[in-house]
Amino acid sequence: AVVSTQSTGVVIACGVNDLARYGHTPLTLGECVVPFLVSACYENSDTLFVFSSILKTRHDWLNSWICQFNGEMLDLTSCIPNFRFFDAQNVLATIPTDKVFADDIHISYHSRV
Repeated sequence: AVVSTQSTGVVIACGVNDLARYGHTPLTLGECVVPFLVSACYENSDTLFVFSSILKTRHDWLNSWICQFNGEMLDLTSCIPNFRFFDAQNVLATIPTDKVFADDIHISYHSRV
């Protein structure tokens, strides 16, 4: 994987549909994602890569898998110097619920500039 030399940061948000709809488990998704992340991070050592955590849903079975996969991504931060974990779930918990719109899996925060 090659990132433009102009990129100083890359935000990665992936996984919920793979776990919920496309037959992946946390293990198989990790087998797909981790080698790509490791390669991209080492080949582009001047670029900061940030994984935005998968958000929890109303589905307990899916939340268990989300926690497992998020945990795997968090663990990678101790092995890869330019890889970070952003806990989006914790940040969204601080937003008043009347500002958050959910459709079971995706959550969006509408704001005005």
